[in-house]
Amino acid sequence: MAANLTSRLPLHHLLTKQQGPARICPWRSLGVRYCASYQKQKIQPSYHNPGPQWDVHSYMPESTALPSVQTFQDLLQVSREDPETFWGVLARERLTWVKPYEKVKDCDFTQGRVKWFLGGQLNVSVNCLDKHVHQCPERVALIWERDEPGTHVKITYRELLDTTCRIANTLKKYGVKKGDRVAIYMPVSPLAVASMLACARIGAVHTIVFAGFSAESLAGRINDGK
Repeated sequence: MAANLTSRLPLHHLLTKQQGPARICPWRSLGVRYCASYQKQKIQPSYHNPGPQWDVHSYMPESTALPSVQTFQDLLQVSREDPETFWGVLARERLTWVKPYEKVKDCDFTQGRVKWFLGGQLNVSVNCLDKHVHQCPERVALIWERDEPGTHVKITYRELLDTTCRIANTLKKYGVKKGDRVAIYMPVSPLAVASMLACARIGAVHTIVFAGFSAESLAGRINDGK
């Protein structure tokens, strides 16, 4: 099944209050908690020129799980010499997993085999939105620069999650389910970003088509998605 978001009817329902996000937005039950740690975060020196006062643990709190890391050079060395431990710590602490991974990586470039976080499952939409809404709901997630000079719109994580969930609920109402293909044919805008995240949220495969393409080009890309 391939769904096209340009249909006026789905968009009409999307922009009304009828398609509430409650069923797909468990973060609402978590309450609002502002991100004080982000507001107080120290500005670190540049990556390319870390000074003597550069605090590695402030820059990357997960580094406390790496006893040998005390400086920037230590962090760089671990990432190069022991990438499995380095990325394993980051993935465990920074990502929300539906099913925890069993092995960090299985890579052999000579055989063309590159596998990361084997056995693990996660939802990209949840990691991009929900965890930030839980910590910093009013933090800006997107800055949309419009075509008109000097005009832009700031979208917070809370607003982006709300729109994403409304689109996801609309897609589900019209029969889109996990594994279905969705063609997103619309201009570059926050709504297009939310549409992609909505597809990821419900497990639908999406393809993005530039809004300037003709009907024939659109049809060809939708058919190729099969």
